[in-house]
Amino acid sequence: RASAPELRRHLDTYILPEWKDKRFYDIDSHAVDALLTKIRKKEIDPVLSSETRGARGRRKKGLGGPVMAEVVRGTIRNI
Repeated sequence: RASAPELRRHLDTYILPEWKDKRFYDIDSHAVDALLTKIRKKEIDPVLSSETRGARGRRKKGLGGPVMAEVVRGTIRNI
């Protein structure tokens, strides 16, 4: 199980930026699949913050990956 700060990070980094203009009841399985595909392909744009910078201070190119897609799927299921 993910901790509360980790769940918040999933929401702030992956879910809310992508779905900010959607109403809760408009999020269907197609929207979830599209988001998870985008995460899996590392197509999530990082926001400028210390969390999205690499060890040398360079901006990361894209956030996500296959493992993170599965973790975020679990977060979405728990909402």
